[in-house]
Order: sequence, then structure tokens, then C-alpha cells
Amino acid sequence: MNERIALTSFKDQAAPAVARWKERETEVLASVPHPGFTLRNPQLLYRHRPAVPLVQPHAPVAPRPLTRRVPGYREPVTIWRLISGNHRELGRGAGTFASEALAVSHAQSALDHASTLKVSFIRHPDTGTYGWHAGSGSRPLIMAPAWYGTARDCEKSAASALRALMDATISAAVAKHGPRYATESPGDAVPALQPC
Repeated sequence: MNERIALTSFKDQAAPAVARWKERETEVLASVPHPGFTLRNPQLLYRHRPAVPLVQPHAPVAPRPLTRRVPGYREPVTIWRLISGNHRELGRGAGTFASEALAVSHAQSALDHASTLKVSFIRHPDTGTYGWHAGSGSRPLIMAPAWYGTARDCEKSAASALRALMDATISAAVAKHGPRYATESPGDAVPALQPC
């Protein structure tokens, strides 16, 4: 229990963490679906709702090309992650968002469709490692937080994430990263300490 959607906002898209996030997303969405790989026991996913068969695989989504300069490059960007009660990352929201409100809306869509998400299992074209993403229709909403060495570990990851998504809540606080994320006025300066 205590699963939550955690929001993180960065000062701009130049942050190294944002670049790594986008690289991972591109890798996941460009990877080939792994045929014949399905959750062995989908009923394990559901705590409070009846089991709904997961359809898999669906067509991969074409990755969006990453460019050095994009509109809004210096604008804040927000991401969301699914976090377990023991603070482990179970899944990542697919995409980056221009505002916290857009990130919350996307995360809420994942929560609203949690019992009907379609899971696609994939393999990395270069390393052969396993991953997954899940979505509604052709739009991925959540993806694996890492690549896995075995299909079994990948399956456990997807099952844990989808089970946690059933009970997750969206955190009210947003972690903000980046130098001088909040602007300071000269009057906000900390006064110097006076000698005793």
C-alpha cells in the first residue's frame, strides 16, 4: 500500500536527467514487441477489481525524434513516476510535460484506465534485454523503469506496476530541480550574521 504518483519538475529541458528520461523513452517506444510473451497469471494484478484480460502485443509507437533545439527548450518540464510504499520506482509516465497540470492529467488518465491497460512486452534491439509499456489504445501511458535481463523479471515488474497503479494516489507536492528554479528578488537575500 501507500503507492503514489510522484511529480518532478525541472527548470528546463537542458537538465541531464530530462535528457536521460527522453533517451529511455525513445529506446522503449522504438523497441520491437516480443511475440508470445504475456503475463502468465493476469489475475494476480487485481486487488479490488475483477480481472480483465490484458491484450498484447499492440503495434509499437513510432518514437519522436530528439532534437537539440525545440520550442520551449528553456521552459520547465515535469515528469511523473509510480513509486511503491518502500520508495521503489515501479513505472514511469510516458512523456514529458510542459506543466505540472498536464503531468497530473496524464497520470490521472493512467489511474483511470489502470484495470484496462494493454501491456506490450518488448526487447531492446541492441542488448536483448526485456522491457514493457502499457497504454490505452495506441497511446502508452506508463513504461518500465529499467531494462531487465530475463523475461521473468520483466513480467514481475509489469505485474507489480499495474497492481500498484490500482491503488496509487497522486502526490500533492512536486519535487523541483535545477539551479535557481524559483526566482529570488534582492530583498530575499539572507542577512549576514553579526559577530558576537
